[in-house]
Amino acid sequence: MLFSAATAALSPVVASAQPSPGGDSAAEVARQETVQLSQTLTAPDRGLRERVEAAKRLLERGANDVLLRALRSGQAELQTPVARALAETNNPPAIFLDDLLRCLQTQVTVELADAASLAAANYRDNPAARARLRDFILSVNIPEPRRVPAVRALGTLNDRESAQFLIQMLLGGAVPEGLSNAAADALGEMTGLTEYGRDVGQWERWWGGQAGKSPEQFLSERRAEREGSARQAVERLKTVATSIDRFVESAHRRITDPKLREADVLTSLNDPSPEFRAAGARLVNQDLNAGLPIAPAVVERLRDLIGDSSPDVRRRVAGAIAAVNDPGAAKSLLAQLQREKIEAVKAELMKALAPTKNVAAVPELVRLLDDPAFQVSEAAAAALRELGPEIARSPQLSRTVSNALLRTIERTNNLRGADRLREYATEAMIPLHDTALVQVLFTLLVDRAGNTPNTRNSAIRALAAMNAPPKLQEDIAGRIAQTLRPNTEKEKGVRLEAAKAMGIVGGPAQGEALYNALGDDEAVREAAWNSLSSLFEQFDVNTLLVWNSQRFQNAPDKRLTINLALNKKLIALGAPAAETLATVQQEIGALYLDPKIDKPGEAVSYLESALAYWSGKPGGVVNTVQDLCIRAYLRSQQYKPSIQFATSQIQKNGQNTDAMCGAILQEVNRLNRNNELQSALKLLAEAKTLPIKGFYQDQFAELDKDIKGRIVPFYRMDGRWTRVYA
Repeated sequence: MLFSAATAALSPVVASAQPSPGGDSAAEVARQETVQLSQTLTAPDRGLRERVEAAKRLLERGANDVLLRALRSGQAELQTPVARALAETNNPPAIFLDDLLRCLQTQVTVELADAASLAAANYRDNPAARARLRDFILSVNIPEPRRVPAVRALGTLNDRESAQFLIQMLLGGAVPEGLSNAAADALGEMTGLTEYGRDVGQWERWWGGQAGKSPEQFLSERRAEREGSARQAVERLKTVATSIDRFVESAHRRITDPKLREADVLTSLNDPSPEFRAAGARLVNQDLNAGLPIAPAVVERLRDLIGDSSPDVRRRVAGAIAAVNDPGAAKSLLAQLQREKIEAVKAELMKALAPTKNVAAVPELVRLLDDPAFQVSEAAAAALRELGPEIARSPQLSRTVSNALLRTIERTNNLRGADRLREYATEAMIPLHDTALVQVLFTLLVDRAGNTPNTRNSAIRALAAMNAPPKLQEDIAGRIAQTLRPNTEKEKGVRLEAAKAMGIVGGPAQGEALYNALGDDEAVREAAWNSLSSLFEQFDVNTLLVWNSQRFQNAPDKRLTINLALNKKLIALGAPAAETLATVQQEIGALYLDPKIDKPGEAVSYLESALAYWSGKPGGVVNTVQDLCIRAYLRSQQYKPSIQFATSQIQKNGQNTDAMCGAILQEVNRLNRNNELQSALKLLAEAKTLPIKGFYQDQFAELDKDIKGRIVPFYRMDGRWTRVYA
């Protein structure tokens, strides 16, 4: 009844925090979380550790009104979790001290006395808190078991006054044994001399050695001892946490049933110990790495833990949510980011926010770009980079982010340690396509301190991605082209990026720069050629003709690319360019037949077009092109069309007989030498239809007989006949 009444007393706070209809901002999510935590704190069916966790989270959120009402409720069930939270937080707010100290009264429970005493001691630099603890200990009207926790709480302090009080309790004969023993334990905690136990003599000698020390000297020595003990404790805790991780992961790995795996993860995530909750978050990554789906209940629990009281749990949970890529967690992540104080956790929260594609986080990310901790500002820039495509959808938001990135670049000029931040900030400019960034990006192309190769590469990519007007694009292309020169840019990786960019933003004006880059490193050379070849369609016909006649004489593949670009342009020009077109098409056919390219099938159509032009032109010379045509047909194994073509040429002019039949004989002999006997016989079978007699007919018949003689039957092991070459 009393607990229910106290809960009802808190109801105005809870009711006033009820979510408004339709609210879905991060602020609204934070408000709803406060409502839930308030209800958990006051729920009689929740365990103490769960209510302590709720109090810790409320404390972190600054929900002081809720916590003060609990302290003032007069009910230990509400006061204890708040006192525990104050005892376990760093630098508890002064606003709670008076109400906390009032909990140390005659009717206090042992559990509340323990929590309130530790919380009061946590106000370690407050004389009033220490005095109230001493007064409470000396209150003879309060049962001894309720005062023992306060004695032990003094052991968490470092000051000489508290040590003297504990010594007096230990050495004073009228002090009850329970309090005396607690004083010895507290001194062991304060000094680290746990081996003294409750030996009054040893403690008396120890105190004698402290008598001449000033309060400041005593405090300094105790702090030094505490720091040493704290370091050891931290190392032990790390070892324990690592052992827990290994134990939990090993046990989880042995579970094969999906439902049991889900239950195992939830068990860890629901554990009262933060070490186990952190281990549970790692299990999510373990399952993802194993290709296993993450159950909705696990995802929901991860969302609940975004605001966990333990920084390590928050950090691990943020990492798990990032791996799961849970867009539904975006508002809770943002709400926690806005109140988070631990830099490493802020960074992880931003990493988790980025994949959600929720641009509501942008204002907070922009603010954190200026954070003095590089891990925070770097994470903010990286998150803005990931959100870039979504940001770019809004011109206003894009401009806001662009301005923030510009300020980041400007303020980090010559700033030690800011290289990675500058890299991330430059990368974040790429998806924005904001031409207002062009001038600062030009400055980032320069090889100087602060402009790392990664920064210069990103600047090139950002410039190449601009949707710039023609004049500005020409300027961009010209500036990027400058980085192709080894005497300007020493890093091959940056020259490579510039070579790639030329294919996007470059034009004929950058042709010479790309041509010169063909003498660079192999990767740069390949990228430069890919970009240059993609630009040929922008070249005029005369420039392409000059390049074709003067360059790449030993590189048929590159000359072929130029000629193919010429072919398109000349076709578009129509009749005035017909003769030049025929010349180019003939050259294309010859290049396809070049052994370095060897694509005879591709040559046929070009050579046929060239032959048709020269055949119809008075005085046109067709010998070369017709020779190329028959070769293309034969080498592409188009035997029937080959013979049809040869027949038509012979019928047009009997003087073509030697050329046509000679080419056929040459191809048959080549096939014969290469043991391609079946192909040779197919060609000879087609050649029988040629309108010829005499020498060539006899040659074809003799070859046919010779080749057939080389093919003998062979009886296989499976009882079937086949043929093999003799």
